[in-house]
Amino acid sequence: MSTTVDALKSDQDDMSTTVDALKSYQNHIRQLSTTVDALKRDLDNEQSRNAALEQRFQKMSETVTMSLSAWSASAVRHGDQDHSAHRADINSRETATQAGAWVSTRHHNPQYNSDIQGYSRPEWLMRELFEVKNVIGIITKGRNFNADDWPYPGSHNQYVTSYVISYGVQNGDERFYTGADNQITVFRGNSDRDTPVRRYFRDYSGPAMITARFIKIHPKTWHEWIAMRAKILIQY
Repeated sequence: MSTTVDALKSDQDDMSTTVDALKSYQNHIRQLSTTVDALKRDLDNEQSRNAALEQRFQKMSETVTMSLSAWSASAVRHGDQDHSAHRADINSRETATQAGAWVSTRHHNPQYNSDIQGYSRPEWLMRELFEVKNVIGIITKGRNFNADDWPYPGSHNQYVTSYVISYGVQNGDERFYTGADNQITVFRGNSDRDTPVRRYFRDYSGPAMITARFIKIHPKTWHEWIAMRAKILIQY
């Protein structure tokens, strides 16, 4: 009988030890759960911080890109960055917030221009090459347009149909490109918005190559609005 009692006491002690172990394990699980919850909160906070930093970096990148842009222009439609000179790159594509070209204030219909301040001022688009280079021609396109992305109505079938060029080493106004007769050469531009049109100086009676740091394009005629993408051709 004494042996049975001792065995029962031993079993009771073992059960007590097991219960204590289970309680300890439960406490450990609760601590782990608390730690996991804390890690999740830290991760969420870190993701939020990263998202905020990414947005700030994107804005800084856009600001730097625009401030260092090689393109400048006389005027921009609506005076905003959506249509500004940095959109003049030959490969620019229209997005929901960025026009598919540099777009000026000038419309083909005078009634649209009458209320625009500075309408009488000739428009221009200028490329700075940052050092003196040998320029042999130019490629132009009109405005790329994506009706699915751009939020404003209209066909936006906009392109420059003719233009002249001035250039220089100190600025873009030192001289105009002229032919053998000393008359300013009018270059034929685009007949649609996306087909690239190449104009090589060798095909004209003026110099086959010009030396310049600044190339300024002066639109003369256009379809709908003055809108242009361009690339200056360099001889290396």
